[in-house]
Order: sequence, then structure tokens, then C-alpha cells
Amino acid sequence: RGRLSWRASDGSQRTAQIQTRDVSRSGVFVDCLSGCGPIPLYRLVDLRLDDRERCRDDLPIPLRRPCVQAAVYRVGAARETTGLPDGYALRLLSRRPQAASRRT
Repeated sequence: RGRLSWRASDGSQRTAQIQTRDVSRSGVFVDCLSGCGPIPLYRLVDLRLDDRERCRDDLPIPLRRPCVQAAVYRVGAARETTGLPDGYALRLLSRRPQAASRRT
């Protein structure tokens, strides 16, 4: 479980409670549990997992950080009852550490 936040096209901040599934080093699929309107494809989002979830040994290292930036790269099929997507596939955008410059 965790939280997903993003900026809507009108500039307002949006937040949704999420449940993760299909977790890998480079991505994760999330189901929105509450507060989620449609998130556009390719939208940048911030993924924050609950503290107890981030401590799991089987969780990939990028997801152990308090906040991970990701991009929506696939939107699930729309639910018949709500018309909203059943979930979102996110590609994690991890920053590689920059090489330290050496002075001689």
C-alpha cells in the first residue's frame, strides 16, 4: 500500500491511495483504492509506499526510498461500474549516482 501524487492539467495537486502488484526493478503496477481520477498516459507521478512496505527484503532497492518518481506508461482497461481505469503501469525513474570528479 501507499500513495500516488501528481499534478493535474489545471495545476492542482492530486493524490490517491494505491495498492501495488507486479513489482519489478524498473516498474510497478498500481491499483487505485481511493481518490483517483483518470491519470493521463506519460504523466509524471510521485510514488510513496507505506513505511512498513518499504522495509520488506523482497522489495527492489529503488522502491525502498521514501519517494520515487515514475511515469505512467500504460493505463488499464476501464471498469464498467465507474468508467475509471482498473490500474496504472508505472516506469520507475531512478537517478543514477553521478561519478565524483577526481582532482589530481
